[in-house]
Amino acid sequence: MMEAISVIFIVFILIIIGIYFYYSTIIDTIQEEGQSGSLISNTVLLSFIPTMPELTCTNYQNCIDIFKLFAFTQYSKNNPNLLDDYPILRGKIIRFRQLYPPVNQDNCTIEKLNDISFPSNCDTYYLVEGPMTRITSTPISLYVPSKDLYVLGLVEVSG
Repeated sequence: MMEAISVIFIVFILIIIGIYFYYSTIIDTIQEEGQSGSLISNTVLLSFIPTMPELTCTNYQNCIDIFKLFAFTQYSKNNPNLLDDYPILRGKIIRFRQLYPPVNQDNCTIEKLNDISFPSNCDTYYLVEGPMTRITSTPISLYVPSKDLYVLGLVEVSG
């Protein structure tokens, strides 16, 4: 009787250990698939952003007008339902950084936009703000209409 109980107990422990390793493997696989899906989603978003008529330059493709970017950002802050029109932007953090010519590393705001030294007084423009993790990026041309100036930038997507 004692031998049967000890065998059943050992088999029960082995089954619990097997279930633990099985589910930990499944969870790891799901997390890897989620990260892969997030990377694909971010890549699709990187190809979508330069074609948004709300942001693009009037003369060229793959160019972001900084004034239009500010206008869209301010409008979306005042109208949170605007992002419902763009479900691809939901849950994403999107920022544009000026790479060349090098400038002060700071977030650009409306106040800095109206400053005489713009665009040399800041380098980061947010379309959707938040902390950046697992960044996917691509180079892009940023246009400053007030100076008729094109600068090299980087659009970064996270989330």
